Amino acid sequence: MDPNLPDEALVALARAHLGQGDQAFKALYERYKDELFAFTLRVTRDRTLAEDAFQDAFVRVFQNLASYDPSRPFRPWLYRIARNAAVDRLRREGKARELTHEVAGEDAVARDASRREDADRTRVALGRLEPDVRALLVQRHAQGLKLAELAEVWACTERTVRNRLRRAAGELAAVLAEGGAA
Repeated sequence: MDPNLPDEALVALARAHLGQGDQAFKALYERYKDELFAFTLRVTRDRTLAEDAFQDAFVRVFQNLASYDPSRPFRPWLYRIARNAAVDRLRREGKARELTHEVAGEDAVARDASRREDADRTRVALGRLEPDVRALLVQRHAQGLKLAELAEVWACTERTVRNRLRRAAGELAAVLAEGGAA
């Protein structure tokens, strides 16, 4: 199995061998495991929740591989599943989590969100946002997803993504104006 095959080729091979301990699915897992775990950690802000969400995401990917549309890019589909798994985990907890520890890589979101605001204060403000809003900001600024990829992840148009990003930035600014670290 060539691990350098493009995502779509690995998905096609994995779909053809579902339930047979497929090496193609393992190659997809190996390709995305670190990136996806970092994403679920940034969204949940809790290592245990992130680990659970990460595992949930890959179980869902495996279970839904047959329904994946190969005419669409794989990475945004994978991120949509991971985002949903992370948000589901947070909802199950029944509360929005406050930032209790520093998450590596969050500085990119903080700098882009407000160049004039202190990065620590911005991280805390991010923690006060709804999980979906935080996930969108993290995907755009920390993970570097492009508008087209975000449109795939969020199952909407690029225009809708731009509007949601604008609203998310406004919500972040409002939390910062309230004193974000409260």
